Amino acid sequence: MTQKKFIKYLQERNILFTIEKGIILINGEAVYLRSCTSLSENVQFNNGGGIYLGSLTSLPENVQFNNGGSVYLRSCTSVSENVQFNNGGSVYLRSCTSLPENVQFNNGGRVYIKDKTISKSIPYLERYKIPIVDDHVILYKRVSKDYKTQEGTANETTWAIGTTLEHLNWNPSLNECGPGKFHACAKPGWCDIFRNIKDDKYIAIKIHVQDLYEWTNHPEYPQKIGFRRGYVIREVERNIDNN
Repeated sequence: MTQKKFIKYLQERNILFTIEKGIILINGEAVYLRSCTSLSENVQFNNGGGIYLGSLTSLPENVQFNNGGSVYLRSCTSVSENVQFNNGGSVYLRSCTSLPENVQFNNGGRVYIKDKTISKSIPYLERYKIPIVDDHVILYKRVSKDYKTQEGTANETTWAIGTTLEHLNWNPSLNECGPGKFHACAKPGWCDIFRNIKDDKYIAIKIHVQDLYEWTNHPEYPQKIGFRRGYVIREVERNIDNN
């Protein structure tokens, strides 16, 4: 599909996107393109949730999946060169029998290829190439316009710039979701899967590596990680590069 036709296809389905230097950047939450049978080249999926491309049979060159959730390519039988899976979740390519050598799987979950499953056990910071500086990392949260999360509940928290927050009931091993820890993501946009309220903001948080907690038994949301204590550095843009 030509870029012009693909842009029209996105517009007809109210998919959020921008164009920068000839590259189509798809944003928003989950992206449902189940009837799409082809993509144009030079597309980057930067949305916060999953991507559903059930009718797509092949991937053109230079497509990047940088989304927060999983990528579902049920009917895809061929993948072109220079395709990158940098998404937070799993990749489903059950109809694909072979791949070019330079296809990159930097995703957070499993990779399902026909007759084969690649299970990953790479630690969170290494998996998402998060720099460690003086035993600290920078991760991200999405918060309200007045820097709050869990508004109106017993777990309401204010993430004011320049403050340090410590969880008073630290118990991260109890379960992946729910109380007992704070949550953060490797990329600001990945937080969209957990929160989507008008006028929300994204913040960067500095966290000591010893205050992190990763769920390793095939978590439902491998794109997030738990933490006990963190310093709120600044507000950031949604598509900022890591750190």
